[in-house]
Amino acid sequence: MVELQLANGSIYPEKGRIEAITGSLDPTTGTIQFRVSFKNAQKLLSNGNSGTIRFPKHYDNVLVVPESATYEQQGIVYV
Repeated sequence: MVELQLANGSIYPEKGRIEAITGSLDPTTGTIQFRVSFKNAQKLLSNGNSGTIRFPKHYDNVLVVPESATYEQQGIVYV
């Protein structure tokens, strides 16, 4: 299940389901194309809207380090 973050920053209340994934990664942007379907009983979604698909994943017992506290040298990321 995936979430949809709308353009205004809010999270769409219904969870979505991945219907299709392209088999290629765009080397210039690092993106991959998905087709996700969401229930739209309240008619909030319409053609032409934009948003961000989120894959929520929760980790237990991990240390979270801000990206700004890291640097990369010769392909290795240091904290």
